[in-house]
Amino acid sequence: MYVDRSELEDRLVDLCKGTKHILIHGESGNGKSWLYKKVFERKKIVYSMVNLANAGRFGSISAALKDKINRSSGDENALEKIVVNKDVGFAPGGVGAKYTDQKIFSIAEKDPLEAFMIALNKSAWGRKSVLVFDNFETILNDQVLISELANMMILLDDDDYSQYNVKICIVGVPSDIREYLTKQKTMQTLANRLAELPEVARLSKSQTKSLLKKGFEKYLKLSVVDSERVYSRILWSTDRIAQYVHELGLECALLARKQDGKLYLDTVDRAEKVWFESSIFAVRQAVDSNMNARETKAGRRNQVIYALGCVTTEDFKYLDIEAIVRKEFEDSTKGVELNIVQRLSELEKSAHPLIKRVPKGDAYRLINPKTKIAIRVMLNKSGDRVEKVPELT
Repeated sequence: MYVDRSELEDRLVDLCKGTKHILIHGESGNGKSWLYKKVFERKKIVYSMVNLANAGRFGSISAALKDKINRSSGDENALEKIVVNKDVGFAPGGVGAKYTDQKIFSIAEKDPLEAFMIALNKSAWGRKSVLVFDNFETILNDQVLISELANMMILLDDDDYSQYNVKICIVGVPSDIREYLTKQKTMQTLANRLAELPEVARLSKSQTKSLLKKGFEKYLKLSVVDSERVYSRILWSTDRIAQYVHELGLECALLARKQDGKLYLDTVDRAEKVWFESSIFAVRQAVDSNMNARETKAGRRNQVIYALGCVTTEDFKYLDIEAIVRKEFEDSTKGVELNIVQRLSELEKSAHPLIKRVPKGDAYRLINPKTKIAIRVMLNKSGDRVEKVPELT
């Protein structure tokens, strides 16, 4: 199910009308791909997505473009009809040669980017179209690929390429995609050619409850007993991340179907364990490895980890964590220096880090959205001690 995000959708529509290339960012699972696909399809904007993970696999972005063009041959319905297997009689700008598939594949041998743009231009009948590069995070450690992508964006201002009326949209997790693309001096002029959509963040509480109510009650006709507590529990466990709301919701629905179509709070508890074991196993190991290996008087590191699970914002500072620790573990923190900065540094630099620094400023962010969910499902508070949930130890 898609959750309407009118402000983000309207802003993306506006960015499509402009001349700048588009950056879309947000943590994994928050619905970035859903968003741009919904907007482009609703507005009948022709687009095609290239997965940047394939650029790493094939050695270059050009190779990934060429592969996608080659795989479209022989199937006129493939790849969102990016290549129409007939000569439609269209010439960019209304002049020049007609571009048949044979011509496109020939150009792809020497310039896959231009061939891809020609194909998009054909599909859009000369109107504006969008080339989407998704999963930018997969090339973060490859400066060669990042430079290649930046050069492609600069090239689109050249007359030889601008005639095709194609805009680039880059989608990924990092909030600083712009900085990655423009860090080299030769690329800094690109900064003025980029427009950024506000972060595609987790769903609001009202959006999440609406999604759950629609799924369980309207579509599946399930009876939700004590719905306020049930929905609040799912919001807490999934951290309102769209993908995880769907995943846990599915497990809840499967169990509810087996008990006369009724969904109870204890149903959610059982569904959590099934979902957790199948979806968050690797993150569980990371949390395990960072917990205190021995009993200490206060178990401060475990308290800090527990506090990370209580954070309600994307980014946080050490003072935010200290405030949570002091509130949740009042007896053991009263009048005591906590040295939260050191604890956070340990969790950032460990072999299996739980947090990372935000590029700008002195804030942190969890390394993975699932980390917070794992902490919430794995750990309980008993007085001033943090303990693992018995069934998950």
